[in-house]
Amino acid sequence: MDEALWKRLSRFRRLSTIDLRPDISEHFELRAEVMQRGSRVASTRLEFLGSDGKLLSTGAGACGSAGPAVAGQAVSRTS
Repeated sequence: MDEALWKRLSRFRRLSTIDLRPDISEHFELRAEVMQRGSRVASTRLEFLGSDGKLLSTGAGACGSAGPAVAGQAVSRTS
């Protein structure tokens, strides 16, 4: 793909985000999983949980990938 970076990014100019209510807690948990990872694109899913374990939000996305395919590899991190 020989398209300039600024030209590729300009296609996403009209995307927007949804405003979410803040949650004031000392502890959050984020769970992320690589659903499928190929030689060029990876698809992911995540969950964001509050200190009481309540699901606050979810997300999914696709991004550029590097390396061998590893599907179903889960990652969990707390703060």
